[in-house]
Amino acid sequence: MASRRDLLEEVSRASARVGAHMASDATGLELVALVVVCGFCVVLQAFMARRGAVKHGAGDHVAFQRLRRRYNAVYALGTFGDWIQGAYLYALYREHGFEMADIGYIFVLGYFTSATLGTYVASLGDEHGHRKLVMLYGVSYGIACVAMRWSNLAVLLVSRVLSGVAYSLLFSSFESWAITEADRVRVDRRYLVQLFSAATFFNAVSAVAAGIAGNAVVVAPDAQTTPLGGNRYAPAFDVGAVSLFACALGARTWWAEA
Repeated sequence: MASRRDLLEEVSRASARVGAHMASDATGLELVALVVVCGFCVVLQAFMARRGAVKHGAGDHVAFQRLRRRYNAVYALGTFGDWIQGAYLYALYREHGFEMADIGYIFVLGYFTSATLGTYVASLGDEHGHRKLVMLYGVSYGIACVAMRWSNLAVLLVSRVLSGVAYSLLFSSFESWAITEADRVRVDRRYLVQLFSAATFFNAVSAVAAGIAGNAVVVAPDAQTTPLGGNRYAPAFDVGAVSLFACALGARTWWAEA
């Protein structure tokens, strides 16, 4: 009987080793596939950019390239800070001890704020400048991410209101600044198609990077040992906050008032 038990334990350990090995191989294949696909997208994006220079002329293309670099650098930081939260928002609320119904109300508050207060704030760009609103996006969303460290309901509700406003700004103020700035520097509006195409590409890249970075900081052994709180999903929001504050600083530094 003892030998049979030992045999079963050995089979179980062997199965576990095989499973771990297969999981490791699968992870390696996923990373290889990701690198190949991203590399192909980069080559395709470079080809499209070069094609635009030939189509519209090298002289005008120089001004467009400067605009594209400034816009995409800030936009990628802003979208990275938004993407990295998505996979962990519900889990973070659960870790704070909230029930599913309570979390649903918190989400509804964010969407309601985005549709009401966020829409109003986004409309102020024509009067006060779209760059200021992009800076407001980075600062308010960054503060909302930092506030996710605390379990206090009032703090989390304020965080969700700030996130709702920021969400409206993300899908209005960035593009509005790009169009206004293109007119200011006299870039042909035909270039806007390529500008927003490149922005979509960098949005996808930032989503992939945010997924990798978020997973890395959440599974880190010391993820709960920071002085700001112990929620194990909060480090992803900390990284998002850094990216969002950098977005606001980049808009202030690299963008002209528009």
